[in-house]
This record gives sequence, C-alpha cells and structure tokens, in this order.
Amino acid sequence: MKAANAPAEVLTLRPRAARSESHTASADAKPETVAFAWEDLGAILREVVPLATRHAYEVPRQEAFEPDWERYIQYQAMGVMHVLTARSGGHLVGYVMLFIGPHIHYAHTVWANISDPYLDPLYRSGWTGMRMLREAEKRAKQLGAKFVDFAENTAYSNPSGRRLGVALKRLGYEPRDTIWTKRLGHA
Repeated sequence: MKAANAPAEVLTLRPRAARSESHTASADAKPETVAFAWEDLGAILREVVPLATRHAYEVPRQEAFEPDWERYIQYQAMGVMHVLTARSGGHLVGYVMLFIGPHIHYAHTVWANISDPYLDPLYRSGWTGMRMLREAEKRAKQLGAKFVDFAENTAYSNPSGRRLGVALKRLGYEPRDTIWTKRLGHA
C-alpha cells in the first residue's frame, strides 16, 4: 500500500466540446484535459482555500465557513483522510476529501466517507464529476473499505434543479440513513 501522501496514478480526461458559441472568455480558455491525482493537502493548501471558499458560497450551510485546515492535515498524516485533486492545465479545478477507517459501530469493517466534493462549474458538464467520485471509490477500495458513505446536502441543487442524489443513484448508491439537524441556540 502507498503512503497516505504518495501520488497515485494520474487519470486524465478530456471534457466534451463546447455546445454553443455563447461562452465566456474563461470558458473558451479552459484547457482540454482534467487530470486526477492524490495530493498532500499541506503542499496545496494555498490552492485549495480559494476553491473551498467558492464551494462554501455555492452550498448552503448552517454555520460560517471556517475549516480546521490544521486538523485536516493531521488526519491526512494519520492516513485517515486523503485528498483527490482535479487539475486542468496545472490549475486546481476540483477536489474531494476521502475519510477512511473502522466504523464506530462496526469495528471490524472499514468504511469510507466521501466528503464535500467540489468541481469548478466550467468542468461540470460531461462525466468529469462522476469520474472524480469513481476515482475516490477506487481509492477507498484499495485502502480496504467495504462500504462508502456520501452525505448529500439537501439544501443544494444544481442550476438545472437536480440534486446530487440523481448522480449518486447512477453510481450505485442507495439511501440508508437520514441525518436530521437542529440548531440548539446561539452558543
């Protein structure tokens, strides 16, 4: 097994061709490939923070966006968290965090949790997002996971009005638990 921060093979994808002439200059300028790699969060944190901030603006959350980056880095050093990046022309355009370890209720079963995947809107057409999730599943399996969980933020849907659950069903996910949240005051 590779070390937690050792790069895995890089998977390179070509996005679909543009459908119309009414694209912005940045859309026209996007490079032709997206490459996935497992990277060290500490080494790329300066690139991740601005993308994570954009992600926070897109997805409704209960609290202010204040990631504990130091703890993420500690989890990665312990082999509990892995970061898959998506790059185009060397620029970070997406990421997914994969958490892995024995389940608290099933101590002899390794579970994975895919957390907060993000892909720049310019790269969401086609199958890039699905391939990114499949790459995370592949890594989870390599690390011994028997199951993988994914918590969908039910307050979010894409501009077409579709929620992520549609894509997750295509990947073979099934609803198992429902997470209910209640604010307990202003503490």
